[in-house]
Amino acid sequence: MRVRFLLDENVPPLLARGMHRRERAIDVICVGSAGAPAHGTHDPDLLRFLEQDGRALVTFNRRMMNTHLRAHLEQGRHTWGMFRIDSSTRVSVIVESLVLIWSASEADEWVDRAEDIPW
Repeated sequence: MRVRFLLDENVPPLLARGMHRRERAIDVICVGSAGAPAHGTHDPDLLRFLEQDGRALVTFNRRMMNTHLRAHLEQGRHTWGMFRIDSSTRVSVIVESLVLIWSASEADEWVDRAEDIPW
């Protein structure tokens, strides 16, 4: 199964458009869009949604999301991966990284992992 993504509310939707320009088949939704959690959803609730919906999180929220992820995992819960983006990274680098992840790996390779982009 391919990686499915959710962009948190701090990630601009243009990132999803860039991913779709590179590969239409990528399953990526944004917080606040149809089928995704609403804007303002608390991070622990967002992590539960991701676990249930089988999506990896793409976030700029490196500090707080790490704290919530640790608590989520300590509760015996799981994730489908988290990709923490440095806010100074160019959109083209982020898009290329996420498309590479989608095309070269399977979703289960990212279970309970948190990775930084760029590497």
